[in-house]
Order: sequence, then structure tokens, then C-alpha cells
Amino acid sequence: LAQLDNRDVLAYNFELAFDESILEFQNVQKSGTLSENWLVESSSQQAGNVRVSAAGSQPLAGDGLLLELVFSPVTDGRSDLAWLSFRLNEGDPPASASNGSVTVASCGPCGDVTGNGEVTSFDASYILQADVGATPEGFKSCAADPTQDGSISALDASLVLQFDVGILSELECGAGAQPRAPFAAAASASGARATPSLASWSPPSLTEDTWTLPVTLNQPAQALQVHLTVEGEAAVALDASTLPGDWMVAQHTTEDGVIFALAGTTPLPADWSWPFTVANVDAEGATVAGTLRVNEQEAEFLPAMVLVDVPETFALSFVYPNPTSTTASLDMELPEAAELQLDVYDLLGRRVVTLADTRFEAGRHTLTVETGGLSAGRYFIVGQTPSGPIQRAFTVIR
Repeated sequence: LAQLDNRDVLAYNFELAFDESILEFQNVQKSGTLSENWLVESSSQQAGNVRVSAAGSQPLAGDGLLLELVFSPVTDGRSDLAWLSFRLNEGDPPASASNGSVTVASCGPCGDVTGNGEVTSFDASYILQADVGATPEGFKSCAADPTQDGSISALDASLVLQFDVGILSELECGAGAQPRAPFAAAASASGARATPSLASWSPPSLTEDTWTLPVTLNQPAQALQVHLTVEGEAAVALDASTLPGDWMVAQHTTEDGVIFALAGTTPLPADWSWPFTVANVDAEGATVAGTLRVNEQEAEFLPAMVLVDVPETFALSFVYPNPTSTTASLDMELPEAAELQLDVYDLLGRRVVTLADTRFEAGRHTLTVETGGLSAGRYFIVGQTPSGPIQRAFTVIR
């Protein structure tokens, strides 16, 4: 109760309803409450209902715990707690009460999230599934937090695995833990660092219709959670072949992307790299965005990665079609971004068209010359490229 000073409260009574299939009322406890020096009587003659009446010679004062009701659990589950009545004195001063609920969850050994009485790698797989948002039926969250940080993550699964193989001799869980919500990978989220320090992308590569995107750790890891989004209807997967044999992986696809949780007993070194694969991307130039959590550290954003097939060396094709009467094109491959200027000259050495004078990003580009304003004759594309000066000839016909 709150705001009792100078209210002359000398009595109260209330009636509370609860789910008798979940809870069974036992008694009241006055010690340490505002009712400690009062006479308190309780009755639960009707299942799922308790009535309490109390009175004292000195008025209640201050704020705090009015009274404790003691229940014993009947079975696991959730029971609503609904006030049927609550009255101070004979209704003056008026009082308002808020309904609530209580959840009963009995737990076996710490780590035994399946509830079969044993702690095994199967329990670790359940924790990983909870970490990616696919919590299995019957999951006992009260046994899933051996790190005791108040949340359920892949690192908890790692500790269960270490206990299963004998690296750890005991586990002790925190109470009331819940799976962490993955950070949205495509938009900013409070609590996720924008400057990457945990890991970084390596350049992507394309084989047929599948992109490979390696991620390299910047620090050792016992557990990982990664959340990726890709533009379009792409298929995202993790190549687990580079993981140590004792590691486990869980994957869950949501409307916001794909979430991976990884854990094992062998720590991954700071320079460890693992590839993701992205297949059936709608078009080159699609963006991959992501968040990463290492162990139970604060999550951070991975920089957005544009899927561009970057060639290993510079190359410039011949002009096509050649001869031409409308337009002419040539293909260029850049292993890294560069400033380029390419001009078109006639046989007299006069510059007639500037084809390009700008910065090009690494990747593959197609350049097009509009020849509608050129007279019939032979022309040359001349420029300075990262591999040195180039020249390509073509002919315009009318």
C-alpha cells in the first residue's frame, strides 16, 4: 500500500481469486509487513478464493508491503490474481487495487531445459533454438541461464556443452531469465554499436548464383549470435564446415531476416573466419546487413555489405558492336575503386566525346558511347587506367 499517512486506517479486508489448478492457499505472513502488529485472519473455504480481514489499535502509516500471502504450487503454469474486493476501514478512505498474475515453473538441474533430469548437448541445442527465437515446446527457461546474467543466449549453451563433456564440474542458474531479442539487422537499434569491433567482413565472391561472404572475428569467442537481412527473396545459410567439431548451430528465419546462434566447447581464435552463403539474390548490388553478438557482449552492427563481384585484376574489353551505327559499348573490370577519365577522339586527334570522368567503385561496369552525333569514320577511346594507358578503336557507319 502507499500514501497511508494521516489516513486513520485501522482495518482492512479483501477477497482475492486465483487459479486453484496452479496454486493452493496456505496462510498469511505478517512479519516485516505493515500488518505485523495487527490481528489478521484468513479463510479459503472456496477453492480458488481467499478472504482476509485485519484490524489494529494503531493506524497504518507509511508505504510498503501490507501482507504476504503464502501459496504452494499445484503444477507448472500461470495463474491470474484478481481482486474481488479490497476495502480500507469501511470504505473510507477509498482504495484501488491492481490485478496481477504469477507463473509457477519448477526446475530440475541447471541446464536441464528439456526437463528429463539430465544435462546433455540436447539441452544446449534447445538453448540455441531459444536464442534465435524458435523456443521449443516445453522449454524450461528457469534452467537455461548458467551465466546468471538474466538472459538466455548462445553462451549459456556453450556452458551446458562444457558441463556435458566434463570441462565444467557444476552449473548454477539465475532465475527469471528470458531469451534476448535479436537486434534488427536492417535498421538501427538502441544498444547495438554502430562501429564494428567484434568482427569484420571479407570481400564477397560469386560462384554461379551463390555469393560467399566470409566474416572474420577480431577477438576469441565461445558463442555467437548473428542476424542477417538480404534484399529480395534470397536463401541465406552458414557454412559450418570451418567450425570445430564440438560446435552446434541453430538457425531461424523470420520476417526480419535469418538468425544464427552458434556455441561450442572449443574457443574460436581471434582471427577465425566463417563464411555465409547467399543464393538466388535478385540482382548484383543487393545489400546484406547484420548484427553480431560475441559471447554475451553488447551487440553491434556489421557494416552493410553490397554484393558486387569484385574481379582480381583490371580488364577492359574491346568495343562492341564494331562497326556500329547507333551505340557502342565496352566492359570494364575494376579490382578496386578508382578515378577514371576516358575520351573519344577522331582520326585528326580531336576529342569529340568524354565517355567517363568520374570515380568508379570496384566491380564490373559497362560503358556506352552514343554515336548518333558522330560522322562516319574511325574513332579511338583513349584513357589512363590503373593498369596504364589504354586505347580501343571502333568504326561508325551510316
